[in-house]
Amino acid sequence: ETDPPKTPDANARASELTSFKKYEDDARDVKCIIMASMTAELQRLHADMEVRPMIQCLRDLYQGQPQNSELA
Repeated sequence: ETDPPKTPDANARASELTSFKKYEDDARDVKCIIMASMTAELQRLHADMEVRPMIQCLRDLYQGQPQNSELA
């Protein structure tokens, strides 16, 4: 897992801006997918979080809990 890209400067190359825009779009898509799979209570707790901290919070919350046998 790598660190997210830094926000490009205003005078950044077009390729850097395009790459950063793709990262933002992908992060938004991932957040939407994760939020759609949550209960309403978890959605409320994580609504204002960026996707990476959200994933880490969920890992911390559920790490070590037994898996649902229907999904395993």
